[in-house]
Amino acid sequence: MSGLIKRSGIIVLLLSGFAFVHSTQPDDFSALLIPLGEVSDSNGILASLDALVQEIDKKERELSSLEHQAHGTFDKAANERIRKARAELREQQLLFERLVVDVDVSAFSEKTEVKFDWQQQVGKLLEPIMAEVEFATRQSRAIGELRAQISTITEERDISSQALANLDKLVGDSVSPLLNERLEKMRKLWKQRFQSAQDRLNALNNALENKLAEQQSPFDASVTYLRNFLRTRGQNLLLGIIAFCAVFFGIRFLMIAWGMIWKHKKKGSRLVFICIQALRILGGVAAMLMVFSFTADWFLLAVALIFLIGIGWASFKTLPQNIEILQLMMNTGAVREGDRIVLDGIPWLVESIGLRARMVNPLLDGGVQMLPLKMLLGKYSRPPGESEVWFPCRKDDLVQVDGKTGRVLSQTPSAVQIAEVDGALNIYQTPAFLALNPRNISANLRVAITFRVDYKHQAECTTHIPEVMLSSLKRELPEIVDPANIKNIFVMFKSAGLSSLDYEVWVDLTGNAALDFKVVEFHVHRILVDTCNKNKWSIPLNQVMIHQG
Repeated sequence: MSGLIKRSGIIVLLLSGFAFVHSTQPDDFSALLIPLGEVSDSNGILASLDALVQEIDKKERELSSLEHQAHGTFDKAANERIRKARAELREQQLLFERLVVDVDVSAFSEKTEVKFDWQQQVGKLLEPIMAEVEFATRQSRAIGELRAQISTITEERDISSQALANLDKLVGDSVSPLLNERLEKMRKLWKQRFQSAQDRLNALNNALENKLAEQQSPFDASVTYLRNFLRTRGQNLLLGIIAFCAVFFGIRFLMIAWGMIWKHKKKGSRLVFICIQALRILGGVAAMLMVFSFTADWFLLAVALIFLIGIGWASFKTLPQNIEILQLMMNTGAVREGDRIVLDGIPWLVESIGLRARMVNPLLDGGVQMLPLKMLLGKYSRPPGESEVWFPCRKDDLVQVDGKTGRVLSQTPSAVQIAEVDGALNIYQTPAFLALNPRNISANLRVAITFRVDYKHQAECTTHIPEVMLSSLKRELPEIVDPANIKNIFVMFKSAGLSSLDYEVWVDLTGNAALDFKVVEFHVHRILVDTCNKNKWSIPLNQVMIHQG
């Protein structure tokens, strides 16, 4: 019964508004489907339906008359009236059928194929934005339009004034009364034009003065617009952000609650994790768009959609790069977990790869960094060697670099600080420090010297001389360096040079004697010279050549 009452109310509205319906487009009929009253009996419903049928019959006769009148003619106006009449008749027939059966009959109606016009769709999308821009600039545009009109009317007034001046010169000078009469009529016409232009110009100037008086300063206008924006769209924007965060972080919270964190190394688990991350983003965006739609804020909705379209277009343009990033997240790319990779000359262990990559160097202070996957594009890694070192030294180690010996005070991914034996502080950028191939002498070191003797001692150069040198070094070096720090001493005949007999002298020390490296080097040279003086061995000029082995 309620359905009949509702339909009766709709029919009553239709019957009361047919005069308006005939003057509207066919699409306007749907706007009239608002119940205005209730009819408590079926007789009233039937009476209303009968009146609707009579209106349909009247429209059919009207259409038949129009078609008969237009038969054989090509009158565009008549054809347009026929088209409108047919559309109105079809709309009335559909309304009658729907009211009678009380179901949606749109599924049985003919569907008109509408061609997709992307320019039209983009225009509809931009309408809210353009409307907002027009609203924000309405005052300045109104002032600009007034000034343009004033410029046009001023030109018309000046032309009219010039025409009147020219006519005044002719009126009264002519000997022909007929000519004077015509000139006078023309003068009255141009005077009316001048006066009309002057009146409009005065009105426009007054309107312009009022607009300028109402115009706010740019700062005040910006503050007013911002205040209105925050009071209206600002609330909608805040609700949209809250909806996005609720979905985005809500899914994250559920993942933590269910223990779905990035611990599994299997590809299936990684794929599930990536899908959930995509769901967090897409779900958050969908929630924000729904908020904008429910609040009917088409401006924010249009801005968000355009922003998403831009992101989609950019993602499509960078599709190969995105595929490579996805491969990295799946641990199937060129950089993989557990591998060794060199970035800016520094070796790193790829500890984990997720939304970001965690890089670790265990020998550096602060040797942990989180890198965006984009920085790994075009890079490759390899499995580390079994005994491969991650840095040539540690903190407090003694190193030789760039011809200097010092202790490592700190080493970070950014810089290495080395204090020399004399107290000087040297700071190297870490990549530059590695490029100098530093020598770590904290564990073992060797003092190597090339010593030369004159050719006159050739007879005993391979037997007696190296034995005496070795004996002298073993006897005197323990007085300079702790014997426990001396590992080996070697004296060997190296070669017969152009003007001397050359010997290679090695003194191997432990890392505890690293700070005495230069002192040992000086004393080795002194001991060998003293031995030559004691045994009357001649030393050729420019014979001393010292190098570090």
